[in-house]
Amino acid sequence: MRDLLLCSMLCNDAALRPRGERVLGFALKEVPEDKACISFAGLDEGLVLLGHAGVIDPPRDEAKQAIAECSGAGIAVKMITGDHGFTARAIAGAGAGG
Repeated sequence: MRDLLLCSMLCNDAALRPRGERVLGFALKEVPEDKACISFAGLDEGLVLLGHAGVIDPPRDEAKQAIAECSGAGIAVKMITGDHGFTARAIAGAGAGG
């Protein structure tokens, strides 16, 4: 079952990233009522995947304008991001007006 869930998540991730969507996963874990907090290590097992969703975070209009002005002035614009390459390319295309 775990492999099936992982495969499903990766397939959806591959479908959403090229559209510039950031992929968020949602899961739950039942914990005893008397447990006040849980550590990250406590999340290694027992999670139930609820699903995943793509979130669009388009470039702001002022960012698009700044890119256009810089490009028009002969300034080479570079984007540095921690996003996946597919997501970064889609965002860069949107920022360039397309």
